[in-house]
Amino acid sequence: MIGRILAGIICCGSIYGASTQQEKLTEYLSTLVAMPTETADKEENGHALRWVEDQLSPLGLHFKHESFEGHPTLVITTQDTMTPDLFLVAHIDVVPAQKSQYKPRIVGSKMYGRGAYDMKMAVACYILLLHELKEHLSEMNIGLMLTSDEEIGGMKGVKRLLEAG
Repeated sequence: MIGRILAGIICCGSIYGASTQQEKLTEYLSTLVAMPTETADKEENGHALRWVEDQLSPLGLHFKHESFEGHPTLVITTQDTMTPDLFLVAHIDVVPAQKSQYKPRIVGSKMYGRGAYDMKMAVACYILLLHELKEHLSEMNIGLMLTSDEEIGGMKGVKRLLEAG
């Protein structure tokens, strides 16, 4: 089911249209890159996760916030479960950087800024994907796991969430 829907989006196009889809992706990624989500800044990471939730809340999804040793996590699922058939995983934390690195800049078709590639682009793509799938989400059993400790090993995020079930 998921494969057919994803193939349909790829082959037939976005609900937004290609140029608007690119604009939405750029908007999401620019906003995420501008957030200084250094691993040690647990408050800023929590703010970023709440922003992600705000982007997805109109879709009728299930949200669960957890914190392990102060590191916030967010699990988003299409069904009321913590064990979906498919989990998409990403992290929002970044290594320390100069303030100027939190100002996203676009050169040609590339965006530069702290976390743009590792791994805020994935988060932006997941937000866009869930919006693209909005008409089918109730038929799916998928989830998104976002953590804020990957840059220090991930033992307080993904590991703890998996142990908790």
